[in-house]
Amino acid sequence: MPHKLKNLRGEIEKVGKEGQALNLVRNQERAEGSRNNETFVGICDEGLKSGVVGRDMEKDKIFRLLLNYDDNAREDISIVSIVGLGGLGKSTLAESVFVLDKMANNFEVRAWVHVSKEFDLGKIGSAILKSINSSINLDNCSLQFLQENLKKELAGRRKICPVPNSDQINLCVLSTDDCWEVMKQTAFGPDDDKSDLEEIGRKIAEKCGGVPLVAIALGQVMSELRTVEAWKKIRDTNIDLGHRDHKDTLERLMLSYYYMKLEFKMCFTYLTAFPKGFVIDSDRLIQQWKALGYIHGDDGKRCINYLMGMSFLQISRSSAAVFEL
Repeated sequence: MPHKLKNLRGEIEKVGKEGQALNLVRNQERAEGSRNNETFVGICDEGLKSGVVGRDMEKDKIFRLLLNYDDNAREDISIVSIVGLGGLGKSTLAESVFVLDKMANNFEVRAWVHVSKEFDLGKIGSAILKSINSSINLDNCSLQFLQENLKKELAGRRKICPVPNSDQINLCVLSTDDCWEVMKQTAFGPDDDKSDLEEIGRKIAEKCGGVPLVAIALGQVMSELRTVEAWKKIRDTNIDLGHRDHKDTLERLMLSYYYMKLEFKMCFTYLTAFPKGFVIDSDRLIQQWKALGYIHGDDGKRCINYLMGMSFLQISRSSAAVFEL
């Protein structure tokens, strides 16, 4: 095997040199890698207009604060922070407010910007300005240039720019009923008979601990195992991870992993080889799964959709062609 790899490398180098001799231009595919250190204009999910389960009160409060309807809000600018444990849906809540029709009606300018962990005011300003005016040239521009042009573009216009990290919204856990509503959206189709599974499903909803992420993941698993016997097993299973940080949330998520189909479980486990926020083309990921023998035939897209349904994969906010791990 090492000898074959050495020969293969030699062939690749030979082809590369021949391409250079012929002045061939290399196809510049979108680079793969971590998005944690990038700031970019995001794409919002218009499907969130239909609402987020159990967050109507928070949505209304955020909207009022942004419009300065609240007596405690400052007159010139409203900054609203949404805080809470991981998996409670902070970004989803902000996005669901952002896409509301009444937001579009009240704000002439809206920009959704993903901010990297490494704070860079220049990159944030560039992303906001590019969202407002896509034709502007921002190559090698200074911070002063960004400030002046932002003032010019926004002068006299009402604007909103959610920046995932003031007034503060503290997200609490969902009720068991709300968790069950979240689970039903994934576990059942619109015309499915739920009568024989309703009582068991509500008991499983108690295992979510009020965390929407867990409810979504369990709902996806339950959609694949829609029998009384399978649901009873999920209801009666307990996972103990011992003493760890975020132990409760991990244990609840592990329950959904425990009942994943074997091929999906192997594909998901493979993703741990990549850092959080890593971006990879979906077709390339499927090729890697197939090369390892995890899936066969047309199972790749099905596995992608399944893991997306569990919120273990996400469509990248900068491009619909890739996924964030």
